[in-house]
Amino acid sequence: MAHPGHELRIHGWLAANRPDTCFLTDGSGRSGIDRLCFSRRTLTKVDSLLLGSDDVWSDDQAYTVILSGDLDAVTRRIIRMSDHIHRAGIHTVVCDAIEGFNPVHDLCAVMAAIACQRIQRRHGTIITLLSFPLEGHPQSMANTESMQLSLSSTAWNRKLNAIHKNTALLDEVARSFKRHGQEAFQTEVLSPFDLESELRALSIEKPFYESHGEKRVATGAYSFVLRFKQHFRPLVTRIQNWAATQ
Repeated sequence: MAHPGHELRIHGWLAANRPDTCFLTDGSGRSGIDRLCFSRRTLTKVDSLLLGSDDVWSDDQAYTVILSGDLDAVTRRIIRMSDHIHRAGIHTVVCDAIEGFNPVHDLCAVMAAIACQRIQRRHGTIITLLSFPLEGHPQSMANTESMQLSLSSTAWNRKLNAIHKNTALLDEVARSFKRHGQEAFQTEVLSPFDLESELRALSIEKPFYESHGEKRVATGAYSFVLRFKQHFRPLVTRIQNWAATQ
């Protein structure tokens, strides 16, 4: 997952499956506050192993990676991720969805997809890759091939308890509950992820992060806009070209 806290969206699935978990960043954002401590507590309670917590980017570093097209920084993480998946005998990987909301979320999904492809090329093992929405309605990506988990009252209460203990995200949670309704989060949906179709969708309609960036530049808060076609897509192409040689 791109940021600590994303695990709360799929807390029921997490508790039921106790997966090995890793984050791309520390979730510090513009505040500079490391959010890993909250996720470490959540994962410990459900007996999920947190990997690589000493090797995460800050959000500023993640944006710099995308803007500069730092292929080496990305591929080092992909190699570590894919090697662990293979050594651990993992056959299902779950990642953030590509939604065009945050480029770091989208990069995380790309990296997960490429890691799975690398395993298949090198070892012939097919990995099932599933994703879940972070900004959209929890059931927005549901289809006939999705995995759907309706939480029992006990599981729902555990999820709510974990959410409320993550005080760094209370404002975001309140906005999500207001936008979608709290009851929407009692059902968790994991859907098959296809990288190429997701990238095509992003190329058709301007991602939210571009529009948001333009507004922030206009107010003087940002000095530039991170763009899909200028920054994100070229890096993804370089990652895919690298992956083809693995």
